[in-house]
Amino acid sequence: MIEKEVFEKIRKEHGIYASWAVWKDEGSTPTSNINNLSIFDLDNNPQLLKVLKPSIVMVALNWGGHDGVINKNQLKNVQPFTNFHSTLPYKDYNIRYAFKNTEFYGAYMTDIIKFYSATNANKNYLNDPKILEDNKKIFEAELNDLNCKNELIIAFGGETFERLNLTLRNKFNIIQIPHFCSRQANKKENYRREVLEKLKIWKNKK
Repeated sequence: MIEKEVFEKIRKEHGIYASWAVWKDEGSTPTSNINNLSIFDLDNNPQLLKVLKPSIVMVALNWGGHDGVINKNQLKNVQPFTNFHSTLPYKDYNIRYAFKNTEFYGAYMTDIIKFYSATNANKNYLNDPKILEDNKKIFEAELNDLNCKNELIIAFGGETFERLNLTLRNKFNIIQIPHFCSRQANKKENYRREVLEKLKIWKNKK
């Protein structure tokens, strides 16, 4: 659960690159309703705050859907919480399917690198010390603004896991799961099975 004041602060300060692991239910196709953001309207969905779990944070490497460095001015009209709620080819629907009806549904979601696109993930600027330090500060601000003890950070993919360990210096419980666009994610059923097995191993070690 999260307080309304915290939710609104996250929306205002981080909403253009962050989101929450909640979605409208799947319809006739795997991607149906994935980009329906009405679920974040507290007037129409007042129960949302009870579903959100700021103590769990899901992290991907960087943004999809753009090409190259993203100018912040391009995003001023972007609706908050659109990240992780897009249609093909980004397979965000795999995340919805994997976590529905689990204790991890409702987690906070973000990227460790902001304003750089996934299609350029291997560019040299992602190894630039200043860029990494700037993004570390943003990420730490997100964790602070969540106003809770972060029990678990779930990393999508190996590179995200490695960067989180470097960034946080083992301050948090971090577990790696397959990326939602990986080979294991070719079928959503397989992806859910792989993800829940990884998380089961983590829970058994607690």
